[in-house]
Amino acid sequence: MTAKYLMLNGEILPAAKPCLSHLNRGFLYADVFSFELRGNSSKAFFADRYFDYLIATMSRLKMERPLLLKKSIFETDLELLLQKNRIYKGFTARVSVFRDDSPSLLPEKNSVSILITVNEFPQEEYKVLNNGLKLNILRNYTIPDFVFKSDITPYFNEEMLLSSYLEEFDIDDVFITDSKSNVVKTIFSSVFIIKDNKLFVPERIPNDSKKVFTELVIDAARSLKILVLPKSIKKEDLSSADEIFCVDVINGIRWVLAYGERRYYHRISTLLINKINEMI
Repeated sequence: MTAKYLMLNGEILPAAKPCLSHLNRGFLYADVFSFELRGNSSKAFFADRYFDYLIATMSRLKMERPLLLKKSIFETDLELLLQKNRIYKGFTARVSVFRDDSPSLLPEKNSVSILITVNEFPQEEYKVLNNGLKLNILRNYTIPDFVFKSDITPYFNEEMLLSSYLEEFDIDDVFITDSKSNVVKTIFSSVFIIKDNKLFVPERIPNDSKKVFTELVIDAARSLKILVLPKSIKKEDLSSADEIFCVDVINGIRWVLAYGERRYYHRISTLLINKINEMI
């Protein structure tokens, strides 16, 4: 069910009616960042971590923090929006922050607006997939080096154009590499591999909201006494791994069944899902 209401700067508005002007800098110049949340019973999972990400990203982008942007008020606003939409159990939310209207490319001010949208989600906690994912490596695109150097991932990138690739090869997602052929992520998620009961994470991770949940999974692994190590993950490492799984805040931890002809287990990823649910 599509939610009937959204929230813009603390005001609940009909979702079906326009609420942004033709000078919106998010539309014109991609002067915007966004992140997703998942929760249950009107409470977002890991709200502290994501609120810290919100404030830190605004600071990096030289955006002014609104006087009323406090964690308690943010959580109350989200709860009010969910109640207005009659969403009382599982939900997802998207928070978009954009610099206020300006007709020129360079901003004339650094004040911002905050847009929150919500939707129902069928599950109230993270679940183990019945069937794992099928993936392959994307061969005609690499993540540009400036993504790692700029301290924030661009809002638009070529990964948004890859849906036809997934359909053509009948796969669920693709591993995406950097300019040195190191596996960094997938279209939708961060990537972890397990080898000899050790958890390996890519040495370089784009500095976007996916990093928040990635760090939560690392914390969960360490609490289970699993050794976590950074690694330049190559194609050969995928083929020799015992397990591979993808993580993001909406889907949680999704185990990879197949990479090409290779098949994998999902023992440790299942342990991690249970641990993440304990942390909620």
